[in-house]
Amino acid sequence: MGGWGAYGVSKAANVLFTVELQRRIDAAGVRGSAVTLHPGVVQTDLSRYIVGGVQADDLHPVQDAPEPTGVGAFLKANVLDKAVLTVDRGANTQVYLAAAADTAGDRSRRGGLYFDDMKAVKPNEAATDTELAKKLWALSESLTGVKIAF
Repeated sequence: MGGWGAYGVSKAANVLFTVELQRRIDAAGVRGSAVTLHPGVVQTDLSRYIVGGVQADDLHPVQDAPEPTGVGAFLKANVLDKAVLTVDRGANTQVYLAAAADTAGDRSRRGGLYFDDMKAVKPNEAATDTELAKKLWALSESLTGVKIAF
């Protein structure tokens, strides 16, 4: 598996890891919440890794590309810029969740949730499988040699 497939699996693993982390937080009686999110399609250079792999580290096509002209400029302004978020707009959900972490409100309803566009949404079933989440946690501990005890 490579490219976008590996990227998708890594995103599902983020959701699974959050599910297990929240379960452990709750079981330990710790006050806190673990959340995960989808930032949306953001104008970053992430594609350089998917297309060129790790060796593409120094390529920055989004910031290094010249401004398009003609039909390219039209498509950028009328299609791409409307469909793809700027970096600051793509960060909105992260900022929203980080700011909410310090509020005095009831955060218990937020734990273990998946957010998109500053709203809790339902991820696919595989990404919320509690047994798979436990296995991922155990595998992560095994691979890193680190155990986090609550």
